[in-house]
Amino acid sequence: MRPFEPGMERARALYRIPPVTTPGKTLEVCLEGQSLLREADWPGEKRSICVLHRSNATLPETRPSNSDSNVTIHHATLRGNLPYGKNTFDRIILHGTLDQLPLLAETDNPISSAERFIARLIALLASEGILAGCVQNRLSIKNVLRRAAWRFKKFAGMTPPTHNCPLSAFSCHRVAEQAGLINIRMFGLVPNRDAPIRAFQIEPKLSRSIAKRQLLGLKPPLVSRHHYAIRHLLAETGIGHLVDESIFFWGKKP
Repeated sequence: MRPFEPGMERARALYRIPPVTTPGKTLEVCLEGQSLLREADWPGEKRSICVLHRSNATLPETRPSNSDSNVTIHHATLRGNLPYGKNTFDRIILHGTLDQLPLLAETDNPISSAERFIARLIALLASEGILAGCVQNRLSIKNVLRRAAWRFKKFAGMTPPTHNCPLSAFSCHRVAEQAGLINIRMFGLVPNRDAPIRAFQIEPKLSRSIAKRQLLGLKPPLVSRHHYAIRHLLAETGIGHLVDESIFFWGKKP
């Protein structure tokens, strides 16, 4: 990823990394106003964008994009049928979508909700198709502090945000595996999923020397001095991924 490119262009480049066997049809599933690909230059591929709504929402009509004839925009509810046939797509993209599922699922168990949702999407993939996505890292230092602030607001009688990030690197991998994906890969993103500069492999057995080698080229001004110092310290302990705010993952349909 090139630091001088716009942030969203770098985010789109993430989803070019996972190799697909026969690139041709891409589906992005997102919430209203959060599409990554609607205005993107994605040459040579047909793209469908499925916008999710609450169960009681009145759905707009399916329509082609005003700016790109290769893009078709559909609307669906989380609990309703998705308007696609099985084995249709070569790539499915979930850029931050799993973080937002608690807003739509109306459930106290966002982990199982995410697992069921991914399993539904896998059915839409062709054989050896790729499902890829980005989530906020629940265990990152920034998000741990953010949740603590939310709890304080609730205790003080203030209205906290209506959702938070439900997945960590560990639970994200488990959810993807239980849903049916194979060959799952996980990466921490610096500085975040919407303007990534570097991707760091998350692997439980990653050696300390490899973790420290991944720091090469990540010195200031690409990141702040305190971010680099914290990451360097955590790399010594083998838990460097805990400093990353966002996680990028992908897996393949068997």
